[in-house]
Amino acid sequence: MDTPPGRLLARQPVFDVDRQIKCFELQLDDSADASTGLLPEAETPPSHIVNDLCIEDLVGTYPAMLSLSHDLVLPLPGLATQSNIIMITPSTKASAPLVTALQDFRKKGVRIALDSFDLSSDQQPLIPYTDIVAVDVLHQPSNSVVSISEHFNELPVALMARNVDTYQAFEFCGKAGFELFQGEFLCKPEKSNGKDISSSQLAVLKLLEMLQDESITFAQLGAVIDQDPILTLKLVKLVNSPIYRRGREIDSIERAVSMLGIQQVKKLVSMISVSAACSKPDALVVIALTRANMLEHLARFASLHPGQLFLAGVLSLMDAFMDRLLPSLIEGLSLTNELKRAVLHLDGPMGTLLKASIQFERAQWQQIDWQALSKIGVTPDAMRDSYLHGLQMAQRISNELDGAHHSG
Repeated sequence: MDTPPGRLLARQPVFDVDRQIKCFELQLDDSADASTGLLPEAETPPSHIVNDLCIEDLVGTYPAMLSLSHDLVLPLPGLATQSNIIMITPSTKASAPLVTALQDFRKKGVRIALDSFDLSSDQQPLIPYTDIVAVDVLHQPSNSVVSISEHFNELPVALMARNVDTYQAFEFCGKAGFELFQGEFLCKPEKSNGKDISSSQLAVLKLLEMLQDESITFAQLGAVIDQDPILTLKLVKLVNSPIYRRGREIDSIERAVSMLGIQQVKKLVSMISVSAACSKPDALVVIALTRANMLEHLARFASLHPGQLFLAGVLSLMDAFMDRLLPSLIEGLSLTNELKRAVLHLDGPMGTLLKASIQFERAQWQQIDWQALSKIGVTPDAMRDSYLHGLQMAQRISNELDGAHHSG
């Protein structure tokens, strides 16, 4: 998966009311920013930024939503593929050439979205050529959000709520008539009702606690997995998938550990157990896998333990998986102090990487402490390449996990 040199990019899932992914918004950072060390090449026209990317590698079979300005929209015939979505930035002014370009795109099956719309927007003339209207609900008062929804009630457009960062905001926007949702709400606890953690969730936490023990032997790991027939079945199915299979079929946990190595098996066990014990959308599993695999890939640059970083990525989302506050889940576990500091306080070298990875996946590139990353050997290119590696591995493993769950 190649990207133009000096480009940072990330994808943001857009969900429907059932929290199923409908498309991915692609965000590109092309600003000349000395703090990142990544500068756009002067000879590269802006319109080539997107054309040089292999969009399918980033979004798979889902539609791609790209935020583009007037200058980028007009010269981009390569984007006119069915199912893609072009999002017009708020600063883009309505003009006759733009309207002509939008009409042409829609004839070819491309949908058009307006970004960060409000009722005083200068983009009102573009509404007849628009399929989706995005509203920044984080920076709009609730009465304005409702007013915008009512304004479009009789129009053939879908409303998309942007920056939905809590489940309360998700529910509010859904009741207000929004159909699409983008934001961090899926990575937050849905409810914190004070109920005791379930026995299956407690078992997962204890298993994760054991997996971070570097002294565990092949025999001990195999014995623990063998105690759970469902986990055993799903692990055997997964290690026999095209991702991991090496020659002859793997028919036992002992052989799986022997063939793949203890660290790889630990990684697979952690994600199988978490996804099986928690009734959460598949998208959350993909986010966790992306973050964990990104961190594991970064370990080589920072000279840190890859298994510990992978586990840090998984643990950082346990509050979302289990609908509990993260300290209440982590503090009682016998984890290393370094791992606890990283997950709970984003402290230390592991915490620095975890914090930067979260900011990267959210396209918050200007907030990343690039100087701190440089001190531990991590460059912007390393961050980008590790993120893309995480995306690839996450999708492949998620597909196999989904197949293992359905067949198990």
